[in-house]
Amino acid sequence: SLGSNPASNQPAVTYIETTTKAPMLAHWNGSAWESEDGPTPQKSNGFTTSNCVTKNRKKVCDTTYKYINIKTREMQSQFMDDGKLAIIFVDTTAAYQAYYLLMNSSYSILKKDEKIAENVNGISLAADGSNLYMGFLNRDTEKYGPYVYKGSVGSSSISWTTSGSAFGQSLSAGRMAYHIHIAASNGKLFAVIDDNGRFYLAQSHVFQLDGNVWKLYGENELPYSKVNFFERKKYYLRGTFPMVSISENGSVYVSMLAWENAGGSGKNYGPIVMKYVADSWTVH
Repeated sequence: SLGSNPASNQPAVTYIETTTKAPMLAHWNGSAWESEDGPTPQKSNGFTTSNCVTKNRKKVCDTTYKYINIKTREMQSQFMDDGKLAIIFVDTTAAYQAYYLLMNSSYSILKKDEKIAENVNGISLAADGSNLYMGFLNRDTEKYGPYVYKGSVGSSSISWTTSGSAFGQSLSAGRMAYHIHIAASNGKLFAVIDDNGRFYLAQSHVFQLDGNVWKLYGENELPYSKVNFFERKKYYLRGTFPMVSISENGSVYVSMLAWENAGGSGKNYGPIVMKYVADSWTVH
């Protein structure tokens, strides 16, 4: 992911190294790119023995345990207002374990090897003040669905809230989700999901956190409420891979890939941007 350090106004990119699958950071220093390794927790990789002797008819050896760094499946990063950089990455194990790495504005490590949760997939990050939000798709069969966790970023660590009605439950119980994207600004938190893995069947749904409850934001099944739109246009549109953003004046926008589903001329495909206006969405 790409971001701009508020402390230096210089860009930084986080990525996964193709061979080692390690999380990496590259930042512009004003004249060149500098790279940093993102340290990851280690896991056991067996052991070796040496200097074996027999004592009291028992074989005794020196044992050396071997460890390797875990590999990264996916990662996202987010700058805070003071320039701290939070990096979230998920390992390649079957547990889908998510960890965080926190750096200061000059990219010195403040905290590492800190596990957040298991069964994490499809991360999206957003920050508002000292709060860091992590949207993800929970793979746990008992808690399946789109979730958002809240992190309070302190001077050298992040304290996570992963319980309660806002951050301990699916924001859309009973609805399948295939992608999630979140945005936060001035105390407002939004999330958008799509509901089908096949782009020609998916619709997108926007939610806002209202107190401790996630509520649908405006009309459902974007890019259009299918009944009203079909009455006017005589064809259906589907929408997948959604993203949500909030402008400086508080306007809410959603972008997605639109796909003509039925009834049209075969020309209504591609990216679409919608703006929330007076309890409904308009196309821009």
